[in-house]
Amino acid sequence: MILTILPQHSNSYTLWLQNHRYQSNTIRNYLQDLKTFLSFSKNQISRDLVTAYFQEVSSKNNSRRYLASLSSFCQFLVDQQLTTTNLYKQTKKHLRRQTSLSTKTLLIQYQNYLIKDNKSDLTIKNYINDIHQYFDWLKNNEIRN
Repeated sequence: MILTILPQHSNSYTLWLQNHRYQSNTIRNYLQDLKTFLSFSKNQISRDLVTAYFQEVSSKNNSRRYLASLSSFCQFLVDQQLTTTNLYKQTKKHLRRQTSLSTKTLLIQYQNYLIKDNKSDLTIKNYINDIHQYFDWLKNNEIRN
């Protein structure tokens, strides 16, 4: 699903931010960040575009703010019944699943490294188990947005 963002959506978003008592500086920043996203996405929004934007801004200094702005806008779209799904949350969930797949690949590569390094079977088992426990701890203790 691709939604075209019209100028009136930006105006309504401004009012939505004000009604939700965002600070004036935050509103200004969020609106600027929205313009950046809309320029990037050619005034459209979809899960694929949000995913591409995640990747685009992830290395930038203000990436957290850019993503917070996008998260807020996606919530606005849901609140205004322009979409039925929060595309930001959906994308974030999708990216987490992709990360866990690459974690599995990483563990296999690490196990192969330990084998080549002539570590004992018991050492390999213990190291892999320790890493699994650490990843489980991270998953259970992550800060949720």
